Amino acid sequence: SAAIVWHRADRAVVLWLIVVGLSLEMALMDAIGPSAFSSTIAVAKASGIGLAVVCAVRWGVRSDPSCPAWVFVGMTATGFAHGLHPDLSAGESLRSAIGSLAPFAFCFVRLPPSVAERWIAAIRWCPIVATLGGVTVAILGMRPLFAESGGWRLSGLGHPAFLANVCLPAVYSSLTWLYRTGRTRDLLLLIANGAILLATGARAPLAYGAGAVGLVLPTTGSPALPFAVRLPILLAGALVLSVAGMF
Repeated sequence: SAAIVWHRADRAVVLWLIVVGLSLEMALMDAIGPSAFSSTIAVAKASGIGLAVVCAVRWGVRSDPSCPAWVFVGMTATGFAHGLHPDLSAGESLRSAIGSLAPFAFCFVRLPPSVAERWIAAIRWCPIVATLGGVTVAILGMRPLFAESGGWRLSGLGHPAFLANVCLPAVYSSLTWLYRTGRTRDLLLLIANGAILLATGARAPLAYGAGAVGLVLPTTGSPALPFAVRLPILLAGALVLSVAGMF
């Protein structure tokens, strides 16, 4: 109910993150029909905006001049100023802009540090949960776990590109937590999310993730993660990417 969401807004957002990370729109489209695709996306984004509003009322708002959301605002304004595509109405353009802005709504919420940390920690598990969900439906014969698109690519419950976009923030989050704690569990999460990202075959997200990890590990120190520990991780990652590039 609304009262539970209000009092447990932080946990409601964790649940929302995991559900959105599953990319249910494609699985539901297969099970129900094409109409489920757009409606599932709309529900996911609308519920995210609603949760962001609840969090803003509870904890306050803040400015974020560097938020990527401003790019979409500029793109929409430019479209209206210079003319939209003939096949795109003003309403469709606004709806698309709102959908693009929705994931960034939480950037303007003044979160308590403990809540922000809980959300960042939850993001690390999203690709793993999505992959396990894909394994489950594949075993049940509902949809394949891999999609043939220039090679067999891991798709989870959705599309390889969608799963890759879930993996990318999970890799960043895992790397951040590994630097903070140096724990084996956080290293394993980084490896698992990197492996899932590699299995999706999505070249651009893989390049971003590998570039970020490859840049941070040799140049950024941490008391919890000395260079003697970072170097083997870096070399092992480079070896895996080199071997994967041969296929």
